[in-house]
Amino acid sequence: MDTYHYLFIALKNHFTWGLIAGFIPCILITYYVGKEKRSLKLQVANLKEYQALQNEIHARGIQGLQDENKALEEQNGNLRSKINQLQAKPDGNIKRELSLYIYAVGKMQAEAPGFATAWANAWKEARQADDDSSKGKGKFFNIPIISMLGFNKMPTAGLISNDQQDK
Repeated sequence: MDTYHYLFIALKNHFTWGLIAGFIPCILITYYVGKEKRSLKLQVANLKEYQALQNEIHARGIQGLQDENKALEEQNGNLRSKINQLQAKPDGNIKRELSLYIYAVGKMQAEAPGFATAWANAWKEARQADDDSSKGKGKFFNIPIISMLGFNKMPTAGLISNDQQDK
């Protein structure tokens, strides 16, 4: 009973009521700050996880770009070497000119009497035949295709018989 008596006496004192009024907000504030601190720790953990995921995605993207860059550099090197090879090879115009010369020489050997005029006529005829075949006016199988197939119909000196030379 003495304990209750002292408690009633303490509750009658203004200092006790001030102390209680100070402790209640302090306890409530401590509780809410602790709750907010736990919430912020959870948010920080989530943000760290999110940042780690973003770094991983970014690293994969960079790695993919580096792989693609390496593949494109290799392809670029291959294309450069191919361009150099193609520039070193004779093109179709040179092959066409050569086939024209072969045709003209064969024609000239068949018509040997007037060398200069025969050469000019043979060259003119070969050029005209080539132009016609380029425009679609000539034969279906032009000279380069026939020569590739081995059915070369151009006259040559070795194929002319003695009967044709006498005429």
